[in-house]
Amino acid sequence: MKTSKFFVQITLVVIMLASNTMNVWAQPYPAATSPHVVCQSATEPYGVILTPGSSYAWTLSDPAAGTITAGATPNLITVNWTKAGSYTLQVVETNQYGCVGSPVTIAITVNPVAFIANKVAANICSGDSFEVIPVDGVGTDIIPAGTTYSWSAPVVAGITGAAAGSGATKISGTLVNTTNAPIDVVYTVIPKSGTCDGASFTVTVKVYPQVNTSPIYHN
Repeated sequence: MKTSKFFVQITLVVIMLASNTMNVWAQPYPAATSPHVVCQSATEPYGVILTPGSSYAWTLSDPAAGTITAGATPNLITVNWTKAGSYTLQVVETNQYGCVGSPVTIAITVNPVAFIANKVAANICSGDSFEVIPVDGVGTDIIPAGTTYSWSAPVVAGITGAAAGSGATKISGTLVNTTNAPIDVVYTVIPKSGTCDGASFTVTVKVYPQVNTSPIYHN
């Protein structure tokens, strides 16, 4: 029987695709670097290679360090890291025959992030400067040492002088109100501690209008 050239070409393509797929499957998953460094409040994925029929028990050395959530398959989880510090994540596999494997662990370093409540700066007159310096432990604020602040320039009708800031140790600026009424200017600020960005917070500055005294006159 004569084999068509078209059939041979299709067969070769299928073999090549199968070979490439097998090569991909044969590659091992990359092991995570230990310690694995994460930011507080981040949610990170973890897993081991799945053995059909096995179950996996995941634990943290400190249960308060984070919340473990099961993944799509028994070998996968995510952890929402809620507490700064150094911890160990462990998994123990039990196969379908009830045999228990040795624990597998990875060290985790959770770096702290800033948690800062919204701020209201002191009211200023047009042309004056303001500054806000969040303080750790005041109210509900949690501010790791070395935290810096970045913000974009607010765009507000009737206000000039608003400028962006980056890597600053305080939130500050000089604002001019070109109207005859007070104007609120709201800055959205992102705190950064080391390599970890905290949740944004706002700083609101009320800017009173300029004083425009008329020339002295004589009745």
